[in-house]
Amino acid sequence: MNSRCVPFAVLAFATLVPAQEPPKPAAELQQLAAFVGNWQGEGTMTEPGNVVTKWKGIGTYQWALDGHFVREDFRIEFAGIPVPVVMHGYLGWDREQQRFVHLHVSSAGEAALHTIAVAGGAATSFSLHEQGGMAYAQRMVFAVKGDTLSHTVELLLPQGPSLAMVAGSFRRGGDGFAGNFDSPAFNGAVPHADLARLTKSAGDYRTQGQMVIAPGMPPITITGTDRFRAAYGGVLFHGHTEGVAEGMPGKYVGEVFWAYEPKRKSLFAVYLSNMGEIMSMDGRWTADGQLLSTSNGQYMGKVMVQRMLMQFGPDGAARSANAHTIVDTAPPYESFQAKYERAK
Repeated sequence: MNSRCVPFAVLAFATLVPAQEPPKPAAELQQLAAFVGNWQGEGTMTEPGNVVTKWKGIGTYQWALDGHFVREDFRIEFAGIPVPVVMHGYLGWDREQQRFVHLHVSSAGEAALHTIAVAGGAATSFSLHEQGGMAYAQRMVFAVKGDTLSHTVELLLPQGPSLAMVAGSFRRGGDGFAGNFDSPAFNGAVPHADLARLTKSAGDYRTQGQMVIAPGMPPITITGTDRFRAAYGGVLFHGHTEGVAEGMPGKYVGEVFWAYEPKRKSLFAVYLSNMGEIMSMDGRWTADGQLLSTSNGQYMGKVMVQRMLMQFGPDGAARSANAHTIVDTAPPYESFQAKYERAK
């Protein structure tokens, strides 16, 4: 996990391995190639009490971020529910931890980063959840065989046997779905107050600052632009970053998605870039109105942690940020600082 350009979207790791050329996509990603294409299908959703609802859906998988990820966009319409659920995500390879990962967000206000197993055309994720005070475990499978994509979700609830919650299949073809962050929130989801506070910073920004790519190295200049906006009726906050770093090759592109996570009782974000980076972070508001973000992970096989503070003006606009990082046994150091100017 590392970051190059580091405007707002990089409430992430402000570190970078110096390179002559941008990193190439990992060879492991070719195992995801079978998913790429447009899909249309249908199935059922079964809730506790054997309440069954039919659904129909369209979606698209496509290569994204310079081939480092397979992006997914799906729209699912449920019988009897007027607003569809819109899902957006990325499948990728985490070089640091040598694992496949699935970044997932939706118009229901979800944001998650899961480890997945990829084998034989199937991508399987395992995750723990909590809803309405009830904890449960989940297995989700997407499996491609020729021109058929099957989808199942199974739950282990606090009591009783497992529940086959979702079952369906898609056929390759159709117009697909390009994604739409302007879609309304699904099923009455509303923004948490902590997330609504962050959306006051929405807008287009010019960013300039410095970063230190590793302990003991001199700072380098970074410049870029950031675009932040509320997504899915405000239940998600999306940031898009583009920029360059002094002496570093190519343009940096990053995406960050913020949501409120009830289980953590805090903001939660997932982040990825065209350098193949992917990570998650927690965020909380301080008493004096700063956004405190914390992350941990690995950097070139070494354990690291980071703290970043984001400052905002009276109008809610982002003003400045600074980050401090600890890598392995090296002394803590200031890894990032920047100023933000919101366009009028």
